[in-house]
Amino acid sequence: RLFSITTSDLLPACNRRTMVLLLSETAVRRLLSSPRLLMPSSIISTNRCALLSISPSSPSGPRADVPPRSIVRYVPPAGTEGGDTLFKPAVLYGGNSSDPDLMGIKVVSVRTCGVPASTSLICPSTGALRAVVSSTYLTAVRTAAGSGAAITECLWRRRAQTMLIPGGLGSDHLM
Repeated sequence: RLFSITTSDLLPACNRRTMVLLLSETAVRRLLSSPRLLMPSSIISTNRCALLSISPSSPSGPRADVPPRSIVRYVPPAGTEGGDTLFKPAVLYGGNSSDPDLMGIKVVSVRTCGVPASTSLICPSTGALRAVVSSTYLTAVRTAAGSGAAITECLWRRRAQTMLIPGGLGSDHLM
């Protein structure tokens, strides 16, 4: 589950012809501004589970395959600025019918004017596109939750005597 929205809400049955869900940045902000959804403890807990799913020593539960990201450098004609675009694929194996498998790719462009991001969700069994989500704000929330999960894990287990928490790309990283 992602912020109390089931994956079936986002990805209807893959064996039926369905429309592609498009979520704009405004829609994502509206969804995440719901008090029921944007509870820091819930977001941090969800992020912790996601981080554990990529660990080779992960306990039972969902398992993720996160291949190395690809970076494409845009070098425009002289006099204009370019930048890097990162392609970050992933597959999440849910392991049961209530948590179906998910597949997607996040695309993040690093430019002087900002860091726009989008995520495409794909039905793993058919390869059909199911959703395109504007992910700039979602990335900021997820990044902050990753920091919260790391802090919680380190403080809870008391494995760290000292902790460095570097800043992100600006004040966009929330929580």
